Amino acid sequence: MQISPQKGEGGSEREEEQWGYRMMEEWKKEMKEGLKEMKEALMEEVKKQGKEMRKELEVLRKQMEEREREWRREREGMRERIERLEEETRGEEAGEGNNEDMRERMKGVEKKLEMREREERRSNVIIGALRGGENEAREKMREILKEMGIVAEVEEV
Repeated sequence: MQISPQKGEGGSEREEEQWGYRMMEEWKKEMKEGLKEMKEALMEEVKKQGKEMRKELEVLRKQMEEREREWRREREGMRERIERLEEETRGEEAGEGNNEDMRERMKGVEKKLEMREREERRSNVIIGALRGGENEAREKMREILKEMGIVAEVEEV
């Protein structure tokens, strides 16, 4: 940084004014460089967080796909079991009314199982990408779920 010329030392007002402009230009240049560095650092951090979020979303997507595959396997197993039971009831030489009654019960059981599976899937909600005060977020989630009338345990946020 330069020292301001003194009027008494042979400097004119014009020189002092030019010195002031040079100092302002230097200061502006330093500010621009500082802001540029801050912008680059911020962009780097944003990119890093974006990558982390994409990884988290990929993990969640894979978990959901696995749950869906498991649900389909269970559903297929239940259908096979129902078909076997229907075959067994057809094979019995019971009265026709008993057969119809058994089929109706089977359909009712199948509907109940599907409803239970749907309800289980609805209750398994995953909320991710929450940042900040974990205790506050956990308490807020409990309050929201309580207001909605949902009984749930918030384990991790």
